[in-house]
Amino acid sequence: MNTAARQKQDPVCAPDNSSEYDIAQPLAGAMIHSLRAFGYDLATALADLIDNSIAANAKNVWLEFYWHGEQSTIAVVDDGKAMSESELLAAMRLGSRSPLDQRDPQDLGRFGLGLKTASFSQVKRLTVGTKQNQAVSVRCWDLDHVTQCGDWRLLKTGSESFVKSELPRLDPLASGTVVFWEAMDRITLQGTDTNSDRAQQQFLQRADQVKAHLAMVFHRFLDPRENVGKTPLKIWLNGNPIEAWDPFLSAEKATQLLTEEAVPLLGSRLTVRPYVLPHHTKLSAEKHRQASGVKGWTAKIARNCRRDGENNRALKAMAVYPVRIWEHSLGRDLTLARRQIKRACRAAMRSIVSAPEK
Repeated sequence: MNTAARQKQDPVCAPDNSSEYDIAQPLAGAMIHSLRAFGYDLATALADLIDNSIAANAKNVWLEFYWHGEQSTIAVVDDGKAMSESELLAAMRLGSRSPLDQRDPQDLGRFGLGLKTASFSQVKRLTVGTKQNQAVSVRCWDLDHVTQCGDWRLLKTGSESFVKSELPRLDPLASGTVVFWEAMDRITLQGTDTNSDRAQQQFLQRADQVKAHLAMVFHRFLDPRENVGKTPLKIWLNGNPIEAWDPFLSAEKATQLLTEEAVPLLGSRLTVRPYVLPHHTKLSAEKHRQASGVKGWTAKIARNCRRDGENNRALKAMAVYPVRIWEHSLGRDLTLARRQIKRACRAAMRSIVSAPEK
């Protein structure tokens, strides 16, 4: 049962004339602009849109960055299951679903806000066109228009640019949806000159950052090895396919695949497949950069150090004193490893002896 049905059955929600309550409808302009501060950056916002494409069983997603100074735009087009006009209206409504409602296990959305808040975090005009059974429906949120009118007016037409350049992209598709971003004040500042090489380069650099993020977030969907027996997702950025990020460098000859181990977990079995990554001298500079991920090797090492520190503290609280020895050290002279173990044992004994009695 959905939220609306529950409310109809609840006697507390039944309309009456007792004047026991006020309707405190939020101010449209203030509310819609407050939704711009949900903590997205450009890459995570676009990933949220692609979540919707995956939920619609899309096989292809085309992402286009169009440079035109302050009038630059971004479009996301997919060939997934499209929406009827009433479904589009529901999808564009803020809070279009309750987290209490039952939903498909494959549905990545929960609160019915992702499309809107992800878009509003970056732009002031969001237009969605969808094609189902040869019928095309369009709806548009224009934040400036909502603020000016002080009302929740969802427009039924898009801009001239949308109608001319983006809507025709649905023509060759049996079904599909296009999400179009304009007035991108969080991406290209007002007054940005179309002829500014520096601004254009920054815009394209942001596209590259999005590419790296999507390759990481959706690598399980993009990698054919993870989709045996079914068609993997394809994401295109400005006409070029995005390849899945391989954190294990499994295709490199110098990568070592160690023995797999099956671990029981929650009534099932989890397969652990360990890899030893190649030394950086056995990788090209470009492959080494790609393998570093979105935030680079330094962030990986810092995260590993934090993890080791947290594990050490947890183990010491149980009177377990870990010693970490690099594998490559064991292949050389074991004397250093022995000395390290002896030092750790002496330190553990001192810590135990000096610990206050409870």
